[in-house]
Amino acid sequence: MTYADHSSFVTSVAKSVGASTSSAYTLQQPTSTLSYCTPQSTEIVQTDGSAWSGDAKLTGTGSQPYTVFNLVSTTSQETINFKLKTTFPGSFTHISAQATITISCGSSYDISSATATTPQYVTHGDSSVGFTLPAYSSAQQTGCPVNSIEISGLGTSVTTPSGV
Repeated sequence: MTYADHSSFVTSVAKSVGASTSSAYTLQQPTSTLSYCTPQSTEIVQTDGSAWSGDAKLTGTGSQPYTVFNLVSTTSQETINFKLKTTFPGSFTHISAQATITISCGSSYDISSATATTPQYVTHGDSSVGFTLPAYSSAQQTGCPVNSIEISGLGTSVTTPSGV
């Protein structure tokens, strides 16, 4: 008897910070050379095939054998590498190829400025010349904070973000 990953096995899923956690990963059950030998259970395991340790990242939905998994959270950037262990009758098991879910910051998040109560003063040249920069935030502030503000200039004019 031989087990193999399904021909439609998904190895990579991309999610954005703040995206829905529901149905993040769908497993096409592995195949068996014996048609009557069907999966009994499915679990997330480490990439070396050992039992998952640490905080849960994915949870199965419905009843065993799980085919749909929800993410526990999408509040921050993260890469989750895992394999799936499927158990068949007689305690035979199949460990899948590695799958990866990447949660990242998108390029189209709205970023807005607000009048800062303690603005940052950045000097340019000597200490008498500078810019007062407002605070910036995004809807995904925790997972995708504003890392930098760019002020550009051409010749003697300066283009600044609104609020500066």
